[in-house]
Amino acid sequence: MEPLEKLVGLYLRLNGYFLSKYIIHSPKSGTVRGEVDWLAFKGAHHSQSHVGDSGCDFLSLKEKHNDIIICEVKSSASSDFNKSLKSTENIKDILSWIGVVSDRDIDSLAEKVSKLVSRDVDKIEAQLGIVYQNYVFRPLLAIGVDSDRDFEKRWRLNTGIIFNFIKKRLATENHIPSCSRNYGASQWGDDYKDLIDWFKKNNAETINIENFNKKFKG
Repeated sequence: MEPLEKLVGLYLRLNGYFLSKYIIHSPKSGTVRGEVDWLAFKGAHHSQSHVGDSGCDFLSLKEKHNDIIICEVKSSASSDFNKSLKSTENIKDILSWIGVVSDRDIDSLAEKVSKLVSRDVDKIEAQLGIVYQNYVFRPLLAIGVDSDRDFEKRWRLNTGIIFNFIKKRLATENHIPSCSRNYGASQWGDDYKDLIDWFKKNNAETINIENFNKKFKG
């Protein structure tokens, strides 16, 4: 797994999301139609009050819904969603796999969700997503830069937001009586152990995308 994908995955995990990757299969031998870096699901009644916060404000919803995020991870601020995620048929394939949209509604919903991957979509519209029953679907582009000049007009995640949230959540000096932060990184398993260890051993001034790339990309 690419280091930046892993970082975004850790951020989503710490915000209470279940995660999966997804391959959009093709009938043509040796090819796929596309892939999703992260499919993330968080239930409407999710709670993490014992850890001292309710999650990152960037991902917040105005109303309680089961939140489903279709996340694309890119290293550059100039990047956009992959062409495969701009296809209504591919979005329909993803929605079919998730399995919460009825057959009669899936075509119209796929069309609505696919429109949210446009570079020109309104920031608030993108953050609110497409509501279906008690679910909300939100395509999210995550980029590997700490400061995003388009932040005020586009709903997309940057590593500045990610680092600030993870530092706050894992910092041992932020003592929470109901949730000790003083534990080994091995509890996170092989997928995230190296990342957790890096966050716990570095201070706020040294946690940035430049040092992240030096450590994990070589």
